[in-house]
Amino acid sequence: MSYNSLLDIQDLFHRLPVYHEADFDVTQFLVSMAGWSSAIGVLLGILGMLVLYLLYKRDKKGGRQMLSGNFLTYSFVIVWLAGFVIYDVGMYIGHSRLSLLTNVPMAIIHAFEMFILESDVAAIHHQFHENWIFMSAFSLVHLLAAVITLVFVIKHFGYNIIAGFRMTFEAYLGRKKESFIFWGLNEPSYLLVESIRQHYGKRKDYRIIMVRTNTDKNTSVKNGMERLFNFLSLKNNDLERLQELDCLTTSTYADLAHLNIDLKAGEDVLRQRLDLRQLARIIRKKTKGHMHLFFLGDETSDNIQEVGNLKHDTTILEFADGAGNLVTLYCRARYNSVHRVIEDEQQQDSLEVKVIDSSRISVEILKQHEEFHPVSFVDICPDATVSSPFNALVIGFGEVGVDTVRFLYEFGAFVKSGNGQAPVERSEFHCDVVDPDMSHRAGLFMANAPSVATNISSREKALITLHEMDAMSVEFYRRVEASIGDLNYVVVAQGDDELNISLAVRIFRLAVRYRKDMRHFRIMVHVKNDLEGHFSRIAEHYNRLWLADDNSEDRVKRIHQRTVASTECPGCPITLFGQADVIYSYDYIVSDRLKNQAKTFKQRYDNSIEKLTGQRPGSTPDWETEHNELMQLTEDYLGYSPTYSGIMRLRRTQYQNLQNCFHQLTKQKLAQVALGENYQLLSSGCLKRKENQITYTWEGDHSNDQVIRVLDVLARTEHLRWMASHELLGYIDYGTESDKDEARLKHGCLKPWESLSASIQSYDYNIVDVSLGIM
Repeated sequence: MSYNSLLDIQDLFHRLPVYHEADFDVTQFLVSMAGWSSAIGVLLGILGMLVLYLLYKRDKKGGRQMLSGNFLTYSFVIVWLAGFVIYDVGMYIGHSRLSLLTNVPMAIIHAFEMFILESDVAAIHHQFHENWIFMSAFSLVHLLAAVITLVFVIKHFGYNIIAGFRMTFEAYLGRKKESFIFWGLNEPSYLLVESIRQHYGKRKDYRIIMVRTNTDKNTSVKNGMERLFNFLSLKNNDLERLQELDCLTTSTYADLAHLNIDLKAGEDVLRQRLDLRQLARIIRKKTKGHMHLFFLGDETSDNIQEVGNLKHDTTILEFADGAGNLVTLYCRARYNSVHRVIEDEQQQDSLEVKVIDSSRISVEILKQHEEFHPVSFVDICPDATVSSPFNALVIGFGEVGVDTVRFLYEFGAFVKSGNGQAPVERSEFHCDVVDPDMSHRAGLFMANAPSVATNISSREKALITLHEMDAMSVEFYRRVEASIGDLNYVVVAQGDDELNISLAVRIFRLAVRYRKDMRHFRIMVHVKNDLEGHFSRIAEHYNRLWLADDNSEDRVKRIHQRTVASTECPGCPITLFGQADVIYSYDYIVSDRLKNQAKTFKQRYDNSIEKLTGQRPGSTPDWETEHNELMQLTEDYLGYSPTYSGIMRLRRTQYQNLQNCFHQLTKQKLAQVALGENYQLLSSGCLKRKENQITYTWEGDHSNDQVIRVLDVLARTEHLRWMASHELLGYIDYGTESDKDEARLKHGCLKPWESLSASIQSYDYNIVDVSLGIM
């Protein structure tokens, strides 16, 4: 509206007749304003009803979902504009030509005041007070402003009040078998909570509690405005996730990681130091069974300190002492000798600590799939030996990169073709590792595994070569271009997901350009966050293109383009791994699927040995018994600490059970490819072997020399894997085969196959028998 047109409106108003003591009669003007105000009132009334309807609208999953932040913003803008117009018009002064402009600053202020529940009816020209339509619109706008303010308070402040009431009710309700308590709010916690809910479904014998913690390390006050501001600081994303998960929540403003706690005397940390009395009551009186406490924060040092402080809490210890109760504390940290101290400090078998290492788990998950094992990328001969080399490239030598190199070195140990008999020689293996900060990362790896043939110069011959090189450099791409035709396995595991998938696509394009075929070639891309499926769609796109182009018939190409919808399809060159929603799941964190598989393998192995030797079934200590004995948690060792040798032996034996469980897929693949149709003879029950012997005998007419030859090669393959595994653990050869020193990492069996006695060699045959279902 121009200035001249505004003056015309003013002139029009001045031509109106005088009304009472005013300079002019605004009767007609009020009629016009009343009609305009009523139209706005109707629209705002509809808006108000929509606000109330959407306040607790049901979401797609059937839960109650509060208003989104965008909807609140739009509502605020609309109501504020309506209030501004009403105040600006209501303060119009007839004898002033510029009144509608000069009123703007005050109209803006009054429009904002509506949202702090203030109204200034005295600012409205008294002629407007006598028009009920205008005053109705005036009142309606203020009502809607109050509703929006109330919704905001409920959304950001009232949620905590409601959560407090829910915690109070839960503290006096019936008992639950399991309680899951999460310390802090972050994405891993949200993902695990969602997985737990999916696992239990409609069951009601468990509860989930999320504890909001103080993120400001410099404040720990419990009262005053800071407490209110801390409530209001809860982000919309956190609110929406908490409401979607529908779990119990409570808050503490003390910093558990930095509390000065007397660990020897023990303190009532939950009630006295953290003021979480309702949570303490739930633990003491309303849980009977298993208590899970999760510390999955992004700061490793804080997680470790929080676990160390809370596992000495009197409430936790009292619960752990209860008959049939078990407490498990999950600590997100790197799985190494430093951080595993919190596991080694276990004082009773009813209270345990588990270190959650997402990098380690992501690689262990790869081991569960035979198509990701090195055996799927080499040429297997009829005697189960390997005739082709295995060449790998690992980009990034961080936690995931280190664990991947260890995996490939151990599972890439095969018997070289033509060397099935003594002397046994490992097939060709080489792994190049690229990292721009290699000079600071190589030392730790080489110091921990001195027996592994590793160098930091490509001029020397070694199984593993470490390069200090940027993956974006010209030198790197020239090296990849020169070696892409011989590569079997590429792992992209740098810190950034976007960079990882970009590198994978570039390497894929080089492979298509320079390789004769894509057989025995795979690009593994570490992607931590792919909740929206962005990176999966990129991988699927290039996998579809490759699968379609890999076939000659156009009709088959079209079928591939329509049907391929997974990055894990057989033969697809690009595969994603390490996604957070897979790692932070009930299977891998709570139920400890990996350890359970290792337990199952150990039980099968022990049963086969008992049957082989004629021992009483169940006479061999199971996983838990062996653990408690070596950790000296049994009644005979109450008050004693475990020995260093005992802990090292426990770690070595448990690790071997875990790796044997996964490596059985490699042994099965070697046997299946080598034997073909004769593979079924392994489970026919016709093969027999005595204790401490390496010779099989046949029952019936099923004698097959090829089967015996394959079993001999697999036993030698197992010894190569065992050697590689112990080299990675830092063990070196030591004296005779019966000598062993767990504390000094020495083992007498780290020798070539032909140097071992038949009795020692029989242990490798035992592993092969269990892996293939023989005996």
